[in-house]
Amino acid sequence: ESGLARMLAFARQYPVERAARLTGLSTRAIRDLATRIRETDRIAFHMSVGINQGPFGTLCYVALQSLIYLTGNMDRAGGSLIHPLAVSLANLAPNGGAGNTSVRSRVGNYPSILNSLPGGILAEEITTPGNERIRALICIAGDPARSIPGSDNIRHALDDLDYLVTIDIFESETGRASDLILPSTSWLERWDFATTTALFQMAPLLQHAGPVMDPVGDSRHDARILAEISTAIGCPIAGNDRLTRLAAGALNDRLMARVFNGLSLAAKLVGRGTQGTLPVPAPRPGTYLGRGPATPGHRLRFWHPDLDAERDRADGFARRLGRARQDDEFTMICRRRRLGHNSWLHGGERNGAAETVAWIARQDFDRLGLAERQDIVIESEGIAITLPVEPIDDIAAGTVVVPHGLPLANVNALIPSGADRGVIEPVSGQHLMTGIEVKIHAA
Repeated sequence: ESGLARMLAFARQYPVERAARLTGLSTRAIRDLATRIRETDRIAFHMSVGINQGPFGTLCYVALQSLIYLTGNMDRAGGSLIHPLAVSLANLAPNGGAGNTSVRSRVGNYPSILNSLPGGILAEEITTPGNERIRALICIAGDPARSIPGSDNIRHALDDLDYLVTIDIFESETGRASDLILPSTSWLERWDFATTTALFQMAPLLQHAGPVMDPVGDSRHDARILAEISTAIGCPIAGNDRLTRLAAGALNDRLMARVFNGLSLAAKLVGRGTQGTLPVPAPRPGTYLGRGPATPGHRLRFWHPDLDAERDRADGFARRLGRARQDDEFTMICRRRRLGHNSWLHGGERNGAAETVAWIARQDFDRLGLAERQDIVIESEGIAITLPVEPIDDIAAGTVVVPHGLPLANVNALIPSGADRGVIEPVSGQHLMTGIEVKIHAA
């Protein structure tokens, strides 16, 4: 391993007592958890997007990998396994245009990750004068006008573009602002194979499926649309010239479905697959450490010089916590809805319990004298949204939980944005999207 001593030195800055003060957990709860981890034979750890949307996501993820390694649960059955396809896909990614170049943004000087720059600086990259100002934008299956923090800034910036093209199966708010909307095929109209989800399964099979209906109207596969635009402008938008020519000339949904069906049938005949699946390597313990990491000597790396500034930033952040709050001051965190899992389902509706509602702790609900389903105003820096509120027993006091993706109450409007606001993590470029300071009062 490399850098583990640096990570442990950082961890020692947060003994149990300090961690308890910062998190609101009791020292007993933290010690009990540590004891359970130490005494168990095998354990798997999981961390998800709620953490990496916080102010120190990169540090948290590196710390988690350190914990997995130190407890002996890395590359071990019952612990954390690395899928062999993950290593293979990482090696292939540069050929597809992901991670084959490294640049820094002209606004904020952020590093590119897999050839991508932070969405949090998109508005400024459009409006800031200069030779590399973004003048045309192709938006693929997304809605930056609503899904990027600082929504008002994004909407105004889109108006400054010379040309805006949206590729989507829905007409989003960004689509309505576009010069051109190009309809793409839905999951029922194209072939597909589950490369990304295969990385999270133990089964040694890669699922694939062909279209079950013809494309509606002039809709086309996203890859074909991008390939034809690339050909028209003489520059590959995604990937390289070879991939562009392949997608433009040979991408045919039904042909590809026949190819995959033929391969899976052959695999079935030799006993290594089923109809609709192809055999792939399965994750196995003892196959990653010392072999898989794409680092010198295949060594795990637990620290990088870029983390030095994050360590200092975290210490300053911790020192600012614990100040006294006013009665109307809350910390806002976001939640997903069943039909609003991501931004392209903003208008989804379903029968059953209402999802357009904010949650607060029952003690805050009583303290503010609120009634069930009463409207409250949630405000940040002069921008406000209005939502009905419900008390929830297992929410921490001083916290308000707001769903994202609501058609009429966009939580991203409340999140401050901008390269100079300290809301974009310097290492990953991830925008701060949870733990936002807001004020609440009855509507």
